[in-house]
Amino acid sequence: MKTDPFDNISPVDYRYFDEEVAKYLSDSAYTKYKLAVELALVKALAKRGVCSKAVVKEVEDAIKKITSAEVYAEEEKVKHDIRALVNVIRSKVSDAAKPYVHMTATSYDIIDTANAARFRDVTIQVLVPALKVL
Repeated sequence: MKTDPFDNISPVDYRYFDEEVAKYLSDSAYTKYKLAVELALVKALAKRGVCSKAVVKEVEDAIKKITSAEVYAEEEKVKHDIRALVNVIRSKVSDAAKPYVHMTATSYDIIDTANAARFRDVTIQVLVPALKVL
């Protein structure tokens, strides 16, 4: 279904869309970055002996299967973006691994870290190379 460009929230949606930038700033990319932060947290817990490397592997495997559509569908139910993300991850791991997903984190620990990482990456991978051309 084609939408009217005037129905978009931002002109970026239709005027300035760039496939390379979308790898970092699209909703799908944002979900992937938040998932990566959740995985990094579990890895840090394992490094400190709080959970096993098996838990890390389980979470890592689960995260590879998660789509933005799943997270958004869960968000419709729970009305909270990070709780939805956590619920989807937990739905794909064993009961033994569930407690370590999002352990010690707040929603904004995940959101702010994901944003910092994706803004860093788009700056390094897209913006800086484009500036070198100028």
